Amino acid sequence: MILYRKSHYHAVSTLEELRVSETINVLPVTEDIFDAANKRFVDYDDQEIAFFDHLGGALAREYEIEHVFTFDPDDFHTLGFTVVPADTAEDSRCE
Repeated sequence: MILYRKSHYHAVSTLEELRVSETINVLPVTEDIFDAANKRFVDYDDQEIAFFDHLGGALAREYEIEHVFTFDPDDFHTLGFTVVPADTAEDSRCE
């Protein structure tokens, strides 16, 4: 998202900051998680939800994460998650 809204430089800088952050956990994609995402991708054939979003959903389910940070809330609402900031912002302009 940063790449499209800003630039490659900003995207790389943001990724570097995330990688060294003590508040960000990088979760491994196991074969089971990948398979779960693939199954949901196949099952949701009436939706236009990207495989990457299904992968994020599979990771969230595996690690019991209920709130997903995204600026594209519709897909994660469809997958049953609370979306940050859209669902948690006090100011509705964040939606």
